[in-house]
Amino acid sequence: TVADQSNNTSTCQTTITIKDELAPEVLCQDVTVQLDDNGQLSITTALIDNGSNDACNIAILALDKSQFSCADVGENTLMLTATDENGNTSSCEAQVLVQDLTPPRVFCYEGTVNLNAEGVVEITPYSIEVDKYDACGIASREVSPTSFNCNQIGENEVTITATDNNG
Repeated sequence: TVADQSNNTSTCQTTITIKDELAPEVLCQDVTVQLDDNGQLSITTALIDNGSNDACNIAILALDKSQFSCADVGENTLMLTATDENGNTSSCEAQVLVQDLTPPRVFCYEGTVNLNAEGVVEITPYSIEVDKYDACGIASREVSPTSFNCNQIGENEVTITATDNNG
């Protein structure tokens, strides 16, 4: 309604459409995570989200990757995308450092080995291990000591050291 100096008035009605065309503010944080004993990892948006917000509320937060395995050990770039209640979207990138900190397991054979005709025996990890396991694979195994002779008849302590593919 408007009025002039003579107090004449005029009124009109209209309809206006309110729009939200502003994308959410998406805030990411870089993280370091560890694979489990089975070489697997699942992350959620809460781990990467660093306070994303929108005046009209965020309806969906989504990661483009949330499952990791031994193949992902090292730096991974992923995308966090926020969609507000009105369909506006924006994204940010986060660095996810995936680590394999689970040591390999080696199961040793406890038994007897015999000296050869020259009075010596050489052993390898294959000759004294029963089983080995690491979800990400075992790169190498070493045994120490490897050689025995007549001076060492009786019980001797032997160590197998296994190193997995991620060191």
